[in-house]
Amino acid sequence: MINELNKSKAQIERKTFTMSGFRFVLKLKHMPKFQIQKLAFNSLNDWIELQGNIVKGFLKSEYTIKIDVSQINRILNAIQSINPNQSIYDFYSSHTQNEYSEYRFDFDKLEGRELSFSELKDQASFDALRMIRA
Repeated sequence: MINELNKSKAQIERKTFTMSGFRFVLKLKHMPKFQIQKLAFNSLNDWIELQGNIVKGFLKSEYTIKIDVSQINRILNAIQSINPNQSIYDFYSSHTQNEYSEYRFDFDKLEGRELSFSELKDQASFDALRMIRA
């Protein structure tokens, strides 16, 4: 039983993928995580804006990621699964003016809001995740 637990823990901590015929194994605990602070979208755009920090060890950088609005439920479900005892809709607010509506989740006070980039890529179904820094 203990060996099975250690084996499943090792599978969780590693992700294997194949590219150009080569097999790669990533240790997920060493991958950067995206700490979501705000998730915002509106009725006029077809994308969601994720604002937060990329955290790797002691380093932290602010970033904004834009994803397709069709992926919102996947992201919200991933955040909800990290926080099973608290509803993410407690952090939801909306504002409507004429024909324009703005929706926002403010996760600053939510404890579990970190997703690894592999989880974020799986949830948001990115074709290629690129970070551009000026």
